Amino acid sequence: MTANMNKCGLNPRGEVPFSFIFKGPPGSRKTMTARALGKMYYSMDLLPTTEVMDCSVTDMIGTHTGQTGPKVRNLLEEALGKVLFTDEAYRLGFTTYDYPREAVGELVNCMTKERYMHKFVIVLAGYKRSMDQLISTNGGLRSRFTEMAFPRLRPKDCLRLLQAKLLEKKINILRPKTVHVQQRVLVLFKKLGKTTAWANARDVGAIAKEVTLQLFMNPLPAGQPMEISLEEIARVLNRFYRNRRTKEEEEEAGHSSES
Repeated sequence: MTANMNKCGLNPRGEVPFSFIFKGPPGSRKTMTARALGKMYYSMDLLPTTEVMDCSVTDMIGTHTGQTGPKVRNLLEEALGKVLFTDEAYRLGFTTYDYPREAVGELVNCMTKERYMHKFVIVLAGYKRSMDQLISTNGGLRSRFTEMAFPRLRPKDCLRLLQAKLLEKKINILRPKTVHVQQRVLVLFKKLGKTTAWANARDVGAIAKEVTLQLFMNPLPAGQPMEISLEEIARVLNRFYRNRRTKEEEEEAGHSSES
């Protein structure tokens, strides 16, 4: 792409976005996408390295008047040539404090300066509703950042991801005897997706670990491929769901007693 732009006399740096806002629930692969951006921009010769620099909102905000601006600029200096990834960036939208607003203003201002413009990739990530609120606090965010939405994983996506994670450990899922078993697994993933703490790919990874532990609890024939049935996976999912619901009910009971 960049080679074609160069042939047409276009500067790729002026055409390709370098600032992004990722909006989505936990575990929807925002961090993984940021790391993929580093590799992609490096392959297009837009960045000198694939390095992704993780930072928090705390790294941008000072504790005293006059500290926030220099902290933001020092952070951007360190991020030059890299991908700067800030998770839970919605904390910059806390309007009851001056310092987060100051950090956003400094960040937007720096992006217009030749020193920083198109010299690094910046990604601000967080929950959709909270990130929308952050965007509303500064018009420069909407005009200078490319927004990307990351939806919750669908049940079929969760099952495919679970299969991939198990294959990484050389564990195969046996073909179910009936379609009802697979349907039950998909229903359980759908129910899990409706729980408040569901973390998408992150929780699928946790489920893969539980499935692996379940497999190794039984004797394995020597020289035989490692296999697990979809029925056994359904049992693990059901147990995972019950534990999640128990925690939610305990939290709900705690909130009720406090009120």
